[in-house]
Amino acid sequence: MTNARGGESWHNYGVAADIVFNDARGRPSWADTGEYADLRTRYGELAVANGLSGAELDEPEDRPHIALHPGLTAGDASTLKDEVRRGGLEEAWDTMGIGEQVDDPTQTGGTRP
Repeated sequence: MTNARGGESWHNYGVAADIVFNDARGRPSWADTGEYADLRTRYGELAVANGLSGAELDEPEDRPHIALHPGLTAGDASTLKDEVRRGGLEEAWDTMGIGEQVDDPTQTGGTRP
């Protein structure tokens, strides 16, 4: 669940995911205590250790969300709207330094800085 409008969520840019663990009966568990809460917390720790934003640790209000947006905060997603209009997701990813950085003008329609 989100209150974000289009272009204001990292999910819109393909760099975020929400996870949930299923309990023994196969039902999603968002429990704040117990085994499944511990799994979710560990997942967040591993996400952060691998360069991702882990909601379990630094954005608890947005759990079970993880994202990759290096150098940008959770609220900066909307700053990439213009990049997407110009060159799609690849342009946004290049701006974040995580996309395939193509310098061939035949591939991008122009040379990037």
